[in-house]
Amino acid sequence: ELEAWPRDWTFKDDIPGRTDVAPIVHKAINASLTREVVGSLVFHPDGERILLVKASRGFTKGMWNSPGGLVTDGEAPEESMHREMEEETGLSLRLEKLLGVYTQRFGSPYFMRGHMYLARALTTELSLQADEIAAAAWFTLAEAHRLVMNPFSRKPMDAYARGMGRDISTAPLPYVPLPPAPDTLRVAPRSGPSSDVSCAVPP
Repeated sequence: ELEAWPRDWTFKDDIPGRTDVAPIVHKAINASLTREVVGSLVFHPDGERILLVKASRGFTKGMWNSPGGLVTDGEAPEESMHREMEEETGLSLRLEKLLGVYTQRFGSPYFMRGHMYLARALTTELSLQADEIAAAAWFTLAEAHRLVMNPFSRKPMDAYARGMGRDISTAPLPYVPLPPAPDTLRVAPRSGPSSDVSCAVPP
């Protein structure tokens, strides 16, 4: 057992940029680093529907999710959200709230930390990046809650329904405000009886 940090040891953060390190060490260090991702509940300008996208590759391939992606080196999460949205869907948006920051491990060595936002689309004409997004569509919040499985999509929906989030909007623009969170979000169960499952919001 070491009594103190050995000053002559290499810092973990320096390993990814070195070429004199064995590939297995690169992989081990890489697996220990947290992936920063972003995502957003993006409301249509009508305030009634949110956008879901279906990935064309990766471990979420074929699944409906909130739009978003990885934060690249040197980017602020808000910048990443705007960039990912424009690249993958062609839409411009306005970020309204930070709904939460969540950490998740998806059956792999990698931890992901997601900054999840509430936003409004300022444009509606979709232009999908085919190698990333197979489909995109607008759904009501209840429909979206039934369709998505990814915790990074479901947790911000629950946070929105509970009225949570920190306002990050800047100068006001002339648009209709987002609708208030519903008192009860009713969604159909994934299996079992056909009766609705109520996700009640505490007063």
